[in-house]
Amino acid sequence: MLDKGIDVLPGAEFSCHIPDLDVGVHVLTYGFNPEQEERLKVLRSNIYDFLDFTSSNDLPTVLAHPLDFHAPHGLPPLEKYEKIFLLFNNFEVMNGQRDTWSSLLTWEWLNSFDREKLESLEKKFSFAASTFCSDPWRKSGVGGSDDHFGVFAGRSGTLFSTSHIDHARRSTMKPSELALSALRAGNVAPFGEWNDGRKLNLALLDYFAGLVLHLKDPGLGRILLHKGTPRQKMYAFAINNGIHEIRRHRYTMRFLKTFHGAVRGEKPSMMTRFLLRRYQPELLKTVERLITASDDGIGHLETPIAEELFSHFAGILSRRIEQKVSSLGNAEMPSLKSFDELVERLEIPSVVRTLVQPSERVTSRSSRKMSLPSLGEVFDGLSFPFLASALIAGSMFATSRVLHGKRPFSDALAQQFPKLRPPQRVLWITDTFTDKNGVSAVLQLAQKYALEMNLPIDFLICHESQEPQANLKVVKPLSKFTLSLYPQQPFRIPNLAELQGIIENGGYSSIVCSTEGPMAAAAVYFKHAMRLPVWFYVHTDWIAFAQQNETLREVNLDRIRRIMRGLYSQFDGLFVLNSEQKKMFKGERFQFESVVQTAHWASESFHRQPQLRKAGIAGLRKDDIVLLYAGRLSAEKGVFQLPMIYEAALRTNPKVRLVVAGTGPAESQLRELIPEAIFLGWQPQSGLCEIYNRADLLLLPSTFDTFGCVVLEAMSCGLPVCAYAVKGPADIIDHGVNGFLATNQEDFSQLVSMFVAEPEAFEGMRNQALARSKDYTPASIMHGMLSTLGINQYDGKHLEGEKQIVEDSSFHQTEKIPGSIGDDVDFGTLFALNHAEMPLQHSLPN
Repeated sequence: MLDKGIDVLPGAEFSCHIPDLDVGVHVLTYGFNPEQEERLKVLRSNIYDFLDFTSSNDLPTVLAHPLDFHAPHGLPPLEKYEKIFLLFNNFEVMNGQRDTWSSLLTWEWLNSFDREKLESLEKKFSFAASTFCSDPWRKSGVGGSDDHFGVFAGRSGTLFSTSHIDHARRSTMKPSELALSALRAGNVAPFGEWNDGRKLNLALLDYFAGLVLHLKDPGLGRILLHKGTPRQKMYAFAINNGIHEIRRHRYTMRFLKTFHGAVRGEKPSMMTRFLLRRYQPELLKTVERLITASDDGIGHLETPIAEELFSHFAGILSRRIEQKVSSLGNAEMPSLKSFDELVERLEIPSVVRTLVQPSERVTSRSSRKMSLPSLGEVFDGLSFPFLASALIAGSMFATSRVLHGKRPFSDALAQQFPKLRPPQRVLWITDTFTDKNGVSAVLQLAQKYALEMNLPIDFLICHESQEPQANLKVVKPLSKFTLSLYPQQPFRIPNLAELQGIIENGGYSSIVCSTEGPMAAAAVYFKHAMRLPVWFYVHTDWIAFAQQNETLREVNLDRIRRIMRGLYSQFDGLFVLNSEQKKMFKGERFQFESVVQTAHWASESFHRQPQLRKAGIAGLRKDDIVLLYAGRLSAEKGVFQLPMIYEAALRTNPKVRLVVAGTGPAESQLRELIPEAIFLGWQPQSGLCEIYNRADLLLLPSTFDTFGCVVLEAMSCGLPVCAYAVKGPADIIDHGVNGFLATNQEDFSQLVSMFVAEPEAFEGMRNQALARSKDYTPASIMHGMLSTLGINQYDGKHLEGEKQIVEDSSFHQTEKIPGSIGDDVDFGTLFALNHAEMPLQHSLPN
């Protein structure tokens, strides 16, 4: 362009390496000629050689996005990375593709370096600030679009002031010369608009669309012989095949072409508009809004385009999956004759030919009952929505990785600036909040307590009708279905884009996931996309559950163990509910390092009521000895041991009566086996409390319960418990003091018989049980969880037995809206900002 007489300021972004920090940074360089550019390309492998050349030739430089650098071998210590302020005069503090918080944090960091602090860095690193900086004590902030993909150019940038040049000389200089002079003098200021990452998301999605439209097959040899790591080669192979699979589908390609043009303000063809209006009217509205936003500014969009597109396509995909599950469920599930066969079907062959060539399935040496899916059948009818959703999800993932890739570094830096510190808050996500079981009861109790005590915990669930609360966030499912093999547990598929928006806007510092459903997959996604610490709360012991099935072979028990290890290893740590599980997960077969034992507590609804009489339960007399079972009536709960235990107790004392509170699939069979028992059905907490107070001994014949909430509920009412010496009950019950612990079924029956033979001798157990229940308080349990997650200060009410700790007041949202990048801005304000454009710039000299 210069050869054609067009006045431009040459500039380029060079990827440079800082050898002593082992990080790569982007350096913007201006005013070079072609020969100097070639030299800079050679010198960029060492930042010191690079800057020596630029300073010698008076080429101004800018360190681009200082908080986003390349650190392949780990993040550098913050105190060492501060050396960059001795290397550069100019720093990019307003980046058009990064979120506003990052820009403000960079600005505050830059402004914190006065001459005194820079001189201390000189002594610390034995490096003079004047080595590469013409004015070592001046540090200037600039802005840039970071426009790698040709989208949103000029939405952010730098303003130049020429006040340092006299009027006579200024009138003779070219615009490029004026800009270069302003850069050298540091008479610059950034400008831009409020941003939450949606511009980067759109740019990446447009980039992915461009790849699909224009990428050529690089060849297998080139991929395998590339100097990258084996993982990178595997990713390249998968991405290349995914892109070429997309090209086979004309509807997907038409959508990508339409989107690719809309980002640049290009309207779709009349045919495309006709088809969209007829078959996808919602998609047409999104495209039209995108075209408008390309001119008016992305900040004018009320919702992110990528989120809209993902919701649209994922909704179609989920509904089709729901239809397929419904149509396949009745045909396929009855063919599974045992739980052992189901577990074996969880495996697929490792021989590719058996998956793509049906004729080879008969001769394959795969296990006799492995799943043999036909890949063509799997994707039949899912092609367009699946591929479009995957592409958009990929852009969402990439955006989060870019914005949050250095989260530990930026969060550590933010601690220096109280008003920019991210809030320390936990998001607890689960699939089973509304189910009528022990897990849901515990989760509802925790949510209620966190709300009452103003703890920094929010709960996030996926449900079609549950009303949200102050600390309960609800997303509606894209689809809901059940499997005929396990119809009592519905599966709800959440909108990943909506979940991501909640986490982004909530500013959460960690995630806790309960249950192994779709929310677990979402939690793993957020761990890698947003670099958040994610912990799993183990409510269920699936190995113990599997061992309840007598037909399960050892090889398939190992398969379940491997599945558990594969899932739980994706999390940063585990919360477990008993010492047995803690030992197992830290043992040889799992070898997990971060395993923390926590506990539950009983609701305040359960308390001692000694005035209640046994006759309050129909069919009981005041002198009856009442054995109580309370819980789900299913085989894994050990309920089929009750007839034998009851029969042995009757032989010892004919005044014994068995009361059963609960429902479940085994109820009808139990009624036939013990017709003289009193079945009360499902009971609310108030009714269950009265039943506990009218009973003499609670029976818990289950070896499956990880904690045993029913044990604490009973003890809170002064009711001793007989259980097996495993898992939670083994930790709670002191044998012979507040209950009994049995080693096997015969021992269980003998202990119950001993109790009913002379119940007056064990009357003291009631007080001991009540005392033991008071050891499990919500204050100590929840404070312990928060402490494990790194939250030791929070603005909560006084916790029973705990010292109140109040967070710094600067965490709270204020009314102030920043008018310039130098204003004081707190983190709460950032989340309150509207999507309107927000200028971020200095006051420049006239």
